[in-house]
Amino acid sequence: MLFIALGNQYKIYPHPDIGTTCDVFLWILLWIKWVEMFHLDCPMKATDFMFPAVGANSILCPGESLIHDTIQKWIGQSVAGAKISGSFSMHCFRHGGAQFWFMYAPIGQQWTLVRV
Repeated sequence: MLFIALGNQYKIYPHPDIGTTCDVFLWILLWIKWVEMFHLDCPMKATDFMFPAVGANSILCPGESLIHDTIQKWIGQSVAGAKISGSFSMHCFRHGGAQFWFMYAPIGQQWTLVRV
């Protein structure tokens, strides 16, 4: 499936062999359906952000994107709530998947360095 965000295109493929917890394809589809059913009450438009800003009243604002500071605050709250020591940034999450597929994926399923 091809997802487009601000002119960027992302090819996300299903990975049923690794289970549902790590299958990004499945979770993105579920996220879109959840947003459409419980927040927008209509299908998402091409101009809507995949991960929109959240208003003060916890209402999604589909025409506005999340900002870095909001996501960083949520990561900090999650880490503190889970009683994990250390600090994490969005960078930790963005590159973790590529590192897994290059270094730790099962033999024959690893990505080449060019693909990473």
